[in-house]
Amino acid sequence: MYIKRVAAILMVMIIVAGCSVKKNNLVSRTYHGVLAHYNGYWNAENKYNDGVAQLAKSHEDKYDRILSVYQYGDANKAKAIYPAMDDAIKRVSLVIQRQTMYIKDKSGKAYHEHNKWIPKNWLLVGKCRFMKREYFNALETFQFMGGRYGKDEIRYDAFLMMLKTYNEMAYVSESDNMIDFLKNDPAFPKRLKADFYSSCANYDLMTKDYEKAVNDLTKAISFTKKRATRARLTFILAQIYQKQGDNMKAEQLYDKVTRMNAPYELNFNAEINSAVVSQANSPNSDKIKKKLIKMAKDIKNSDYLDQIYYALAGIELKEGNTKGAIDYLHKSIGASLKNTNQKALSYLELGKIYFDRPEYKPAQTYYDSTITFLTKDHPDYPIILNKRNTLTKLIKNLNIIAYEDSLQRVAGMSEAERNKFVDDILTKEKEEKDEAKRKEKEEKDKNANTILSNNTNNNKDPNKDVGAGGWYFYNPATISFGYSEFLKKWGNRKNEDDWRRSSKQSNLNAAGADELESADAEVKDTTNSKDSTKSATAMRDKYMKNVPTSDKLMEASNGRIIEAYYTIGLIYKEQFNDYNEAIKAFETLDKRFPNNKFLVPTYYNLYRINLTIKNQERADYYKNLILNKYPESEFARLIKNPNAVEDAQNSEKKLNEYYENTYEAYLGGKYPMVIERKFLADSIFPGNILKPKFDYLRTLSIGRTRDLNVFETALKNIVQDYPKDSVSVQAKQILDYINKIKGNTNGSQDSTKTNNSIPYAFNPDSAQYYVVTFPNKTVEAIKVKTKVQSYLSKYYSNSTFDVSNFLLDANTQIIVVKEFGDNTKGMDFYNGIVTNDEVFGDYKNIQMSQFLIDAPNYNIFYGDKDLTKYMAFFTSNYLKSK
Repeated sequence: MYIKRVAAILMVMIIVAGCSVKKNNLVSRTYHGVLAHYNGYWNAENKYNDGVAQLAKSHEDKYDRILSVYQYGDANKAKAIYPAMDDAIKRVSLVIQRQTMYIKDKSGKAYHEHNKWIPKNWLLVGKCRFMKREYFNALETFQFMGGRYGKDEIRYDAFLMMLKTYNEMAYVSESDNMIDFLKNDPAFPKRLKADFYSSCANYDLMTKDYEKAVNDLTKAISFTKKRATRARLTFILAQIYQKQGDNMKAEQLYDKVTRMNAPYELNFNAEINSAVVSQANSPNSDKIKKKLIKMAKDIKNSDYLDQIYYALAGIELKEGNTKGAIDYLHKSIGASLKNTNQKALSYLELGKIYFDRPEYKPAQTYYDSTITFLTKDHPDYPIILNKRNTLTKLIKNLNIIAYEDSLQRVAGMSEAERNKFVDDILTKEKEEKDEAKRKEKEEKDKNANTILSNNTNNNKDPNKDVGAGGWYFYNPATISFGYSEFLKKWGNRKNEDDWRRSSKQSNLNAAGADELESADAEVKDTTNSKDSTKSATAMRDKYMKNVPTSDKLMEASNGRIIEAYYTIGLIYKEQFNDYNEAIKAFETLDKRFPNNKFLVPTYYNLYRINLTIKNQERADYYKNLILNKYPESEFARLIKNPNAVEDAQNSEKKLNEYYENTYEAYLGGKYPMVIERKFLADSIFPGNILKPKFDYLRTLSIGRTRDLNVFETALKNIVQDYPKDSVSVQAKQILDYINKIKGNTNGSQDSTKTNNSIPYAFNPDSAQYYVVTFPNKTVEAIKVKTKVQSYLSKYYSNSTFDVSNFLLDANTQIIVVKEFGDNTKGMDFYNGIVTNDEVFGDYKNIQMSQFLIDAPNYNIFYGDKDLTKYMAFFTSNYLKSK
């Protein structure tokens, strides 16, 4: 018995000894293959797949634009799967470390991996890094695989992931090269073709090459086996045909999606889009309307009523029924309780309708509401935002004119007439407030009785589902009432902090009493005070404070009207191409104020407008006015040389392009090139308006390539040569910092002038610290620090950070996380943690400040300790793109 045990032990020892990763034999390959597969890879792959599924589930599709091929979510949503990806990476990294059999083959000349599961582990490492959006690290992994496993089929998996990574990084040329390489490789495996052509389609959509996208999607669909994926790709293909105007093919494909048993939301949108394109194919839309109305009655579509009403509005618009379209759009807005993107689209369509009429005041209101709900990833967001801002500027200036005209009319009254005028306003205001309160109370009582009645009836059956009544949030009638009451009081508000706050502006118009009634929204109703006479006098004074009762005040009022008229004339002409309104504004300005400061520019604008609308008689009239009365003006020169404007515009365009290329060279670290391009700019564009910026880029490049003294001298030259340009301020800030480094207590010559300004310089390429400050003694710093460290461990477990806390001053605690590679990585962390309730959910009522700061600015901040000053700098620089 003893001999058998010893023999068994010896046998196990011999087998284990034979399982060395340095020995290429059947036992070793089997042993380490089993461990590599089941000891790490299997669990890690499950973690990865669960994370990918979780991210796809959280991905938000917006059906007003072409869907993304892949469901990767956004940067913030991706953070939710970081822990799973990190765990998977740890597992497979351990497998790679212990089970790799990269040894010489039988010939003894070349190395080869003899454990077939190790390449798959490497691939999983790269995939996890890709899902974490660590694209450079992912590329390194895939490139390593392409080199080490260049003769194995798995290299194609790595190449395909490289293509996906290039797409996500928007590396167009690299993606293009990889696509060509893989398309022309006859050995490319069939098992990867569905994913490959999907990636090609993703690239085509990114570059807006829709013809190629059609071909690649068609191939991807033919190779795709998974039903849900095939339905999504078919839907995208239909969207492309719809965008190209091929409504027949689009309708066929949308109908095909509805027969593919697709996910409900995708299926619903396929039905909606099918109806929309079907209406374009058929002159009779009654059938389509009936279909949409039937969909609206289906209880399964209760969450999608806003989209149905929006589609019906589109049909009404195409039929020329604008009123019906407006009604449906308002219904869509009212039904859109969760889908803020659809609410934004409905507001946008209303804005377009009123803009085209044109009715600019309601258009501005709807565009403003659009921006409230529209996310910045909308492809037309910058255009829509610009139009909102322009409309807002227009309405602001129209209101200035109306307001100032109203004040001037009141100024022309006698004192008794003014007092009576204001008293009438106050009386009317009080009556309207009382009436509004009375109606509000009646409605509340009515709804409260209805709700009470419903609850009483529901409670009669003790077995009745709690959803039918009982608790507030289980009662749809109560929720609807509460929502309506909220809208009445607050209007549409985003779900965000401080949602109650709003900026109140005067909105006077030329109607007389109504304008002054709204002139000061902060006037409080004090009519019930004990001393009513004194109160009335005070309120009169409040309303009358802006009335121009002296020559000086009247001149200032006229100045504001002149500025407003000229501004709205330019908006009508340059932004809206509304030439009739532009002519009206400019001619009214010149008629009311014949000697205004914009007289010659107004003449020139009227000349250009009349040329555009081919009214030669009026164009000649204004041309002659300028040439005869102002022959030496710049406008006369432009009229004599019509090409001067075009030449100037072309020259300015070339200058801007040259500067942008120079700036890109600086960002790319090509400092000698920047210096050379600066001197070339002096020759190519002599006396150009960007000369200060070119010189400043040259100075910064000197700072990167020469010693500190040379850099300091160059900065002083900037301050001396361009004292009124913004580059001088930036140069002074750097000089102040240099002086602090040198320990120069005297500071720069202008230090006394800059100490009260913002002493910081924005350097997005510098390493960043994350900082949070909060009142001392109100919060336990160690608890906040622990929460921050837990967040780092959960979402950044593969990175190392230094977290410290200390007193900034006697009243302020500070926690600092060091460090993030650059502004992009820092802001990625900042955007994630500031909204994380696990860290800051318990401190919502505590005044906390969170920001990023680089090392040079941190030294200044720690010495200055002026949190307000740095937060102003942080907001205007780091958050300017948010």
